[in-house]
Amino acid sequence: MNEILSVLFDAHAESASDVYLLPSGDHYQVTVRYPGTLTESQRVPLSVGQRWINYLKYHAGMNVSEHRRVQQVRGCAMRWGATCD
Repeated sequence: MNEILSVLFDAHAESASDVYLLPSGDHYQVTVRYPGTLTESQRVPLSVGQRWINYLKYHAGMNVSEHRRVQQVRGCAMRWGATCD
């Protein structure tokens, strides 16, 4: 899971407000919202994106088995050693 943690730490370090994992055909598009702009960060295979989503849902205390409804969580990376402003 080092890859998703790296994405989150980098986004936090650059003052990003949101990180999106958006399904797009045969991959997930990782998009980061920086002040005033959305930036497409990287593409990951569907299997990797789903694994990242399940990992984040588990650590956020969300229902990992729920795939039909949108679930949003507001938080920070404090669990992984970063600080929140």
